[in-house]
Amino acid sequence: MLAKGAAATVGNVYEPYLQMTHHFDLLHQRLPRRHTFIEAATMALPVLSWQNLTVGDPLYRPFKHLDGSGSIADEDKLYRSVNLAFRAWKNNPEQIEKKLTAAAISKNDARYYEILASGNSTSATKNSPLASSLPLQKIQNNSDKIRIALHLATSIAAAKKIKNSLPKSSKTP
Repeated sequence: MLAKGAAATVGNVYEPYLQMTHHFDLLHQRLPRRHTFIEAATMALPVLSWQNLTVGDPLYRPFKHLDGSGSIADEDKLYRSVNLAFRAWKNNPEQIEKKLTAAAISKNDARYYEILASGNSTSATKNSPLASSLPLQKIQNNSDKIRIALHLATSIAAAKKIKNSLPKSSKTP
């Protein structure tokens, strides 16, 4: 796995009881809180056992600079800006959508739309830039157009499925 590009992984060398395996919710909770991989993996284990395994750099810390500090590589700019937006406006989804839509337009970057489409399925069904005026014609890369269109179609289909599964009112208009 590491040869294929994975930075770290956890597993078992033998089948333990399920309650003795890594709790992935705890692992994923600890990593963004700036714990190293080995710290997070150890905290995710309810019991230390010969069956549990962690492979990778024990000092790996993928979210060390969530606050925007440290050196910024070009490939990290999108992730950092989106992360900061979600942290700054976590209680205001309309503001997040507004800011990320503005960034998508000003930077002509389809990835912002992709993040909005995949992260907020309800906005794709309302009168929002995602549903009514998604500028697919401005996106240069055809694979980006297809990916965003599929995200929107999935979001709209999921919203319709939920709407159709709700009980109908006894009163008819």
